[in-house]
Amino acid sequence: NAVAVFGPPNCPDPYGVHAYAHPEDCGAFFLCTNGTLTLEYCENGLLFDGHGAVHNHCNYHWAVNCGERKAD
Repeated sequence: NAVAVFGPPNCPDPYGVHAYAHPEDCGAFFLCTNGTLTLEYCENGLLFDGHGAVHNHCNYHWAVNCGERKAD
């Protein structure tokens, strides 16, 4: 199974750790760690939250606004 990756083609900052929302999946996000981009997934039904988090950039579904991104 191939997975299409949409989002930042590279990390904008070569230093530090930065998380960016996946454009289609509210439970996934891009993580840049010192310039290396990875696709990450929230655990245990949590959703990506770029503003605050309870675990690894993710938060409870009631605390996250997913907009048009799927949240299942």
